[in-house]
Amino acid sequence: MTVTRLTIRALLLRRRSLALLLPILSVPLFAVIAIVRGDASVDSQAIIVGRLLVTTVAPLVALVLAVTAIGDERESGTIAYLATARISLLRIVAEKVLAATVCAAILLVPAFAAIAVLGSHLHVGVVDIVRGIVGTLLLAAAYAAVFVAVGLV
Repeated sequence: MTVTRLTIRALLLRRRSLALLLPILSVPLFAVIAIVRGDASVDSQAIIVGRLLVTTVAPLVALVLAVTAIGDERESGTIAYLATARISLLRIVAEKVLAATVCAAILLVPAFAAIAVLGSHLHVGVVDIVRGIVGTLLLAAAYAAVFVAVGLV
């Protein structure tokens, strides 16, 4: 778990992570606009969640974090140290994926909060809201796994 902790700290303390807040904060912005204008409907929620969060923002966040998790190791030269340590390559990859997923979950909190507020405004059930958030987290984890693998190649 040391690799995970070090990677999380390295990922969250980068300017890239702060730059990722721009697309992430577009989700709460559109949710607030829909509520304030009175246009909030199940269709607008589907557009904000489905088209913006699930197909654009979450994959972008996972891509940047996963590639950075491996790329920074290459740039700093610590990938050679990790390869020679008594840690299996599979464990290193798994911990990098876990770190990218945890960082994505942390960074996506404002988007999840906006989706929860919009869902409660539309009287969507709590179970459906939680199901959507968990599904988005699983999607981010899957993207992180794929992009960490691509980053290794």
